[in-house]
Amino acid sequence: MTKKVIIIGLFILFVVIIFGLTTILASASWTSQVTTTHSIYVNITPIITWSNPANITYGAALTNTQLDATSSVSGTFAYNPVAGTVLSAGTHILTATFTSTYTTATDSVLINVTQATPAITWSNPINITYGTALSSTQLDANASVPGTFVYNPPSGTVLSEGTHILTATFTPTDTANYTTATTNVSINVTRVTPIITWSNPANITYGTALTSTQLDTTSSVPGTFAYNPPSGTVLSEGTHVLTATFTPTDTTATDSVLINVIQATPAITWSNPGNITYGTALSSTQLDANASVPGTYIYTPPSVRVNMSNDGVLCVLFGIFLVLLAGILVLLMYL
Repeated sequence: MTKKVIIIGLFILFVVIIFGLTTILASASWTSQVTTTHSIYVNITPIITWSNPANITYGAALTNTQLDATSSVSGTFAYNPVAGTVLSAGTHILTATFTSTYTTATDSVLINVTQATPAITWSNPINITYGTALSSTQLDANASVPGTFVYNPPSGTVLSEGTHILTATFTPTDTANYTTATTNVSINVTRVTPIITWSNPANITYGTALTSTQLDTTSSVPGTFAYNPPSGTVLSEGTHVLTATFTPTDTTATDSVLINVIQATPAITWSNPGNITYGTALSSTQLDANASVPGTYIYTPPSVRVNMSNDGVLCVLFGIFLVLLAGILVLLMYL
């Protein structure tokens, strides 16, 4: 019994040793001849760098100035909204989707679009004269977008003389994207010369004083006239210039006319002298005419001439005949 147990134990030990040696040899042989490898793929998320762009004004299209995201690896960006888009006023989200050999990455930024100010075109109006009401000729501002203008002062206003500021306030139709706008121009209002009506007066006779008959100027506006020469003046004979200076509330105007003063005929007073006797020479007793103005007289016949009748003339002629006859007779006696 004991021998049998020993034999069985030795057999089991022999089998174990043989199996161990076989395993060791087999392991050494496979290790030197067979190599096994495994590939491991790791997902890498690209790093995107993109800052919020600066504000832009409504009307400006998106460009690479705003769409300027960068990545840590090579690849392509797709933006939403795309380049060329015109955004409305307000805050918007810009999105960039990056595609590469690695995973797809997305990033977003904010951009603020401010309202645009409409461009207004309005030149200084030309001068107007006092009394001209403002109209579309002066209030003619134009804007780059549709909308309405409100002017101050409004159409129909009559401005005083001088330089004035005109203001136009523009309200756009699209108030979401455009702001209201205001602009100013200046206008010069010149003084207006009143219309003076004054016709040349009718001729007057020397000695007639000027009155409202001659100084009868009228004006298109209220005011006062100052005449030169003034009322009451007695002009000398000839043509004279009368001047009227008109002073209204806001300005001064002057006008002139011509007046012709014709020569006056002096009034002469002379009564028929009393009868004189033949041989009485004419004197201041008979030649005593008086005039209404100073001057000198020339009488016909003149002073000291004898006023003769027809009989006196015949006697004088007969006496002259006798003297001539006596002279002839004396001349014949001496021949």
